[in-house]
Amino acid sequence: MVVEGIFEAFKQVVETGEPQHYEKQYVYEPFDGWFHQSVVKLNDGVATTTANITARKKAEQENLKLKEQIAQHAEDRYHALFDIIDRWYAVSFYPRSGEEIASFYRDITHRKRQEQQHYLLQLADALRPISDPKQVENTACRLLGEWLGVSSVYYCEIVEPEGIIRIDSQYLRAGGVPMPSQVLLAAYNWGATILGCGDAVVVADVHQSDLVPAELVAGMEVIGARSCLVVGGPPDQKRGVDRHLVGQRQRDA
Repeated sequence: MVVEGIFEAFKQVVETGEPQHYEKQYVYEPFDGWFHQSVVKLNDGVATTTANITARKKAEQENLKLKEQIAQHAEDRYHALFDIIDRWYAVSFYPRSGEEIASFYRDITHRKRQEQQHYLLQLADALRPISDPKQVENTACRLLGEWLGVSSVYYCEIVEPEGIIRIDSQYLRAGGVPMPSQVLLAAYNWGATILGCGDAVVVADVHQSDLVPAELVAGMEVIGARSCLVVGGPPDQKRGVDRHLVGQRQRDA
């Protein structure tokens, strides 16, 4: 009783005459649950009543867990909605009374689009005087990497007859880990399939993305990738290869 403060509660009731009501969790043998206890003064001592409320407390905990899951689902739906309508939002969270949190969404689409336009103009100005294709790719990789703030950006060629992905024109941020000149296609086939559609795809976390099969996550670990942006390009029919642009953020970035 001393450990749980019960004796102190009894003492206060005797000294003040004020009844006490409280809920406590007992995890000592032979008890393991929640109990509601009422204590009132009786002559020179106290009288107590105890009710087992373990079932109610478990139900409350399950309800709280369900609310958290619903809140997470709602947040995911918001992000999905924002992606569909192609707008940018700055999100702020503020604590309210109890366990409530207020969220505020500020539309910053105009600013973001201005930033994108500035990048495109900067890219066009940088590429205009360049005639060498290799230098064009190197410059494009560098500007994109600096704008996105990623660890590396590179062009890759999917050479299916040889079963490899060839990597070149690589931009590497200071401290980044360089990609090897080629990797096995089988280890990154999930990405090759996506790139074949010619779309831009973002993988925010290779460990939690449905796009990356669990058995192929190890391949991303080898190159230190934590997240990546892949942009599919048109196939080169003459050379029999598909050429794509990839930007990735590494674990130490």
